[in-house]
Amino acid sequence: MFSVKDMKRYTHLIHGRTFIIVMFFTFLLAYVMIRAYTLSFTHDESLSFTILEGNDILINTANNHILNTTLMAKSNTLFGNTEFSLRLPNVLAFVLYLIGCFYLIRTSKSNWLFFFGFTIILLNPFMIEFFSLARGYGLSLAFMLISIFFMIRNGNHYLTSSPFIKDFIFASLFASLALYAILAMINFYISILIIFIFKYIYFRRTHPKDSNFNSQFYSVLFVSLIPLFLGIQRLLKLKEANQLYFGVNTFMEGINSLVGSSIYFTGYGSWLVTTIKIIVFLFLIVGILSIILKKKYDGPLFIIIQLIAFLSIGLFLEHLLFSAAYPAERTALFFIPIISLFIYHLFLHLKTEHNLKKQYYIPVIICLMISLGANFIVSLNSTYTKTWRYDAHTKDAMKIVRDITQDINYKTTISNPWLLEPAINHYIGIWRLNVAYSDRNGIDLNSDFIYRREDNDPLDNYKELCSYEDIQSSLLMKIE
Repeated sequence: MFSVKDMKRYTHLIHGRTFIIVMFFTFLLAYVMIRAYTLSFTHDESLSFTILEGNDILINTANNHILNTTLMAKSNTLFGNTEFSLRLPNVLAFVLYLIGCFYLIRTSKSNWLFFFGFTIILLNPFMIEFFSLARGYGLSLAFMLISIFFMIRNGNHYLTSSPFIKDFIFASLFASLALYAILAMINFYISILIIFIFKYIYFRRTHPKDSNFNSQFYSVLFVSLIPLFLGIQRLLKLKEANQLYFGVNTFMEGINSLVGSSIYFTGYGSWLVTTIKIIVFLFLIVGILSIILKKKYDGPLFIIIQLIAFLSIGLFLEHLLFSAAYPAERTALFFIPIISLFIYHLFLHLKTEHNLKKQYYIPVIICLMISLGANFIVSLNSTYTKTWRYDAHTKDAMKIVRDITQDINYKTTISNPWLLEPAINHYIGIWRLNVAYSDRNGIDLNSDFIYRREDNDPLDNYKELCSYEDIQSSLLMKIE
């Protein structure tokens, strides 16, 4: 038994590491908030904003992340149309994500595994940037993580049906919110339902005399099928409208794109992507073999492996039966926290079930933490996003246009490549600039302003107002 001295020491350690995590959370939240405030509105965010303004065409496209659009509208009404206001729902979702991380990791008795868990779940620069954007991805990740918490917190250890039903209700509820945030989460939602069906079968075998359990379980399952039905219904409509075009042709291409985006910079070389994939694959093999050898089918590690398996099988079946593209980059984001939780629970499992010594797993953990931390630090910025980097300076360029045109008594024009059109029009609209809305017809040499990218050739009758070397873009004005 613990002595009073041991208890005091343990309490001191808990308080100490909690303080460090609070500081860590504060730093990450501040970073997300700064980016939400400073980043130029991006291509897809701008298209989402047009839905708020009554665009009946985009409302029926894959760009409409319904929960995000709904919350954007509420925030717009309450706080205005600034970048931070429109992104506020995802910033708040990051707070929820942090809370989910804390509850998932807080019970770890090993300080090394405690800090490793937060590092691997949080320090992914590609994932974390979506909490600073007005899209559905950050919302979906936060709700997904909370759903996973309720899915694994009791494993399959239920003494009565009451905690089981509570876990099922909350896991399916938050999974449905993730699905409402982004339709790509439909496989996750299906996987949650399948896992709880397996949990139900296991519980029935160990608790055959619980008479009320059947009706409770089937009632929750029936209600849980409603979001699934609505999701499938919308999926079919989008497919009919040829809106499900984003993705890749093979599962491995999708994984490559996700790993490559998580590394953030492409200068490391393809060898690093291959190395990361091999490491994760080896971890999966070790985890599966250990589960089989120890027959540990009731813990979090086994449930997370089930989740990865069901998600992967679902993607293969969708591709086989419906010719659906495999998720890539941002549409595959859900794999990041899931794989991270798997790796964390794998080390936890090896430590407890195999009595793995510190000298074997701590060096591995340190290497992973240093690698993740270094990659995150070199990726820190308040200027651009990985996916929509070309919009890094659209806001800056449009500020210059605003200053020049505010005293002109006629409607000026601007032309641009099609990728820049949504964000340019976003600022024209919310700032009510004395500029006609741009189109997607490309550069027009009769326009008053040209905002171009990847083209430094001088143009007759135009002078360069500014240039942005990091994305090779420049703003030009016609000379009278």
